[in-house]
Amino acid sequence: MIIEREESLFNREMQPKGIPVMFIREEALYIGTRLNYESATLSFKTIHPTADDLKVIHNLNRLDQYIIRSADYDKYVELLWDVQHGCLERFHLWLTNKGLKEYQDRFVNFADTYFTFVYSCGHEDPVTLKSITRKYLIEFMALYLLKNASMELWEYILCPVSLRLFYKFLIEKRYLTKTPDRVIGQIDEFEPEFIEILGEDFLKGAS
Repeated sequence: MIIEREESLFNREMQPKGIPVMFIREEALYIGTRLNYESATLSFKTIHPTADDLKVIHNLNRLDQYIIRSADYDKYVELLWDVQHGCLERFHLWLTNKGLKEYQDRFVNFADTYFTFVYSCGHEDPVTLKSITRKYLIEFMALYLLKNASMELWEYILCPVSLRLFYKFLIEKRYLTKTPDRVIGQIDEFEPEFIEILGEDFLKGAS
């Protein structure tokens, strides 16, 4: 009886492969436990910025100034693609050097979607990676991501991890002058609610 109950709750078919997280079934609702993947596997050795890194960060700061000063749209769009491509390319390399090869493509995809949300979507307020507020973080995770990305439940759970890693990358590459405790703290705070929203969303899709 106990074995049957365990097999029912932890259905083998819905468990992701090769990732330290399990899904439990509760009245047809899959609940993902919080994934602390980066703290378990991340190399704590600082990777100092190269000349290529600093060039990308310089242009990212220019992009921020374009937003703050409401610069010419054509100039903004022309710079945006180069900055986004360069930033994600350097992030991918940083993940490799940090020993996070296994899920680095998914981490970069989340960072790409987040970058697009911050810099390519219209917001009521000027928004940059430095200045983003809790309001827009929640909008990204709870609305924009679920609407614009189609993936398995366990992949969505990687989103908070991806964002934390992205901000750790930005601090090491000197885009940020101090640890982004405010942003990372807001990601940590919203993560349990985000997982609940995922469960509800997937339950609706299964009904």
